[in-house]
Amino acid sequence: MIGKILTVPKADVIANKEYYEKEDNLLISIMSSYRPPIFEKDTDRTITLFFDDVYPCHWVYSKQKDKYPYKFCSSEDAKKIVKFIQRHSRSNKKETLQIQCTLGIYRSGAVARYALKYSRMNIEDFHRLNKKISPNEWVLDKLVEAEFELKGKQ
Repeated sequence: MIGKILTVPKADVIANKEYYEKEDNLLISIMSSYRPPIFEKDTDRTITLFFDDVYPCHWVYSKQKDKYPYKFCSSEDAKKIVKFIQRHSRSNKKETLQIQCTLGIYRSGAVARYALKYSRMNIEDFHRLNKKISPNEWVLDKLVEAEFELKGKQ
C-alpha cells in the first residue's frame, strides 16, 4: 500500500542515488526528453519515463520547436505510470512513493496528485509534504484518460 507520497527534484535523486536504489523505495523518475536516465533500467520498484514539462500549446507557439522538439506525456507513458501506482497500491507493505522530475513541482506534482487517490495518505499531510507542487494539467489529464482506458480493457 502507498502510505506516503513525496515529490523530489532531480538533483536530490542524483545526489542520493544509492538511497533510491534500495529495495524498499518506490520511485517514478520523469526525465526531460533530452536528458540521460539516472537509473540504467526499470525494476519492479523504479520506473523511468522521458517527457517534457510542456502542454501542446507550448509546441504551437515555440519559435525553437525545430531546435528543441518537445516530447509530451503520451498515453503509453501515462499507462505505465497508472499500472505502476495501481500495482503498488495493492501491496500489503506500507511504502513511500517518490516521484522525481527536474524540479519536483510540475510533472511529478501531477503524478503525485493522481496517486493520492490510491494511497492511505490524507490530503492535509499530502499538502504539508508537497507544498510547492503545481501539477501539469496535461500530464494529469493523460493519467486520468489512461486509467479509464485500462478499466475498459478489464
